[in-house]
Amino acid sequence: MKTSIVTTSINVPTFLEKYIPNLEQFGHKDVNIIIVGDTKTPEKSFYYVYDNYQEEYLNGKVQFWDVKQQEAWVNENYPNNTRDVAFAIPYQSVRRRNFGYLRALELKSDVIITIDDDNLPVENDDWLGKHLSAFSKPMNTVFSPNKLVNPLVMLNSNHAPIYMRGYPISEIFSDEFVNSLPNKRKVVMNMGLWNNKPDVDAYTNIIYPDLKSNNKRTGFDDNYALNPGHYTPINTQNTAFLSKILPAYYLLFQDTIIYENKIDRYDDIWSGMILQRIAKTLGDTVSFGEPFTDHMRNTHKYDRDLATEFSGIALNDKITKMIIDSDLDCDDYKDGYVKMTDLLDKFTTNKFHPQVGIFFRRMVKAMRIWHTLTDRFSL
Repeated sequence: MKTSIVTTSINVPTFLEKYIPNLEQFGHKDVNIIIVGDTKTPEKSFYYVYDNYQEEYLNGKVQFWDVKQQEAWVNENYPNNTRDVAFAIPYQSVRRRNFGYLRALELKSDVIITIDDDNLPVENDDWLGKHLSAFSKPMNTVFSPNKLVNPLVMLNSNHAPIYMRGYPISEIFSDEFVNSLPNKRKVVMNMGLWNNKPDVDAYTNIIYPDLKSNNKRTGFDDNYALNPGHYTPINTQNTAFLSKILPAYYLLFQDTIIYENKIDRYDDIWSGMILQRIAKTLGDTVSFGEPFTDHMRNTHKYDRDLATEFSGIALNDKITKMIIDSDLDCDDYKDGYVKMTDLLDKFTTNKFHPQVGIFFRRMVKAMRIWHTLTDRFSL
């Protein structure tokens, strides 16, 4: 399957030193790596890519997009919608990654893999092959009485229990991890897990500053699919998905001040929940487990992370419940996204403090822009 790996970065993209040898080691050739720059990305990033990977750059296998190149591409492909694109895919934001998704769609990629630049392939492990195999290999489903699965149960970590970032706080300690029946649904998304630093909330990192993980615990399968009607937090650190779902998978707009704090770090979580709700209606599912990456986490200020998560903690419970309980009937992923956007709009209207209401109106506006942007390229 033709694959595009997408990331955005404000660092020099040295992660290529791990990914390109890994792809070559396991014979993966039909792969593009799309690096989306931002206003804070060092200018030397382009020269690093060109000087070290000139052949790959010139044949399009490694693409570094600086701000000027992105603006030219937007002007060419969306000449009448440049303001909409600027709103839905803002600068100085991880939301720039959505640009890379659109570019991957233009390249007619079958599979898109979103990574963070601090997630590196494990040495001598077929990172891409394991992602691709998840879309077709047999695996069991996992069941939890509260229908919310915590993938971090799989991890061999030095603290337990720990919950993945985005797991609803009201559901902590209400879950189980039960190996259930063989999966019979089509997997459309696979989230790989992490060695070293698992993806947890800021308050978990504050409580356990030495938190680390080392592969999966004994007795667990390599991958699990969700049991029908079940959900899990999904992030964008090490996640592969079929391009056909992209009209329903937008890294959600945040970028709003609520009670003097910027809300953030729930963009990928809510995007994943919306996608899972649509997949459920269409008879598809998501999986998680392998491939693991070595998460060599970029420097974080956890007190700042907690401030940006604070508003989202309470909202996460409400939005997750709304998404799971929504009555949705749809024909395909785009239709499902349009209807979920409308449902979210109705749910948030007049139900929250005015500042929160402004945030949700902006988010819904960006969602409506997104599903029109994906129309530009045939799926």
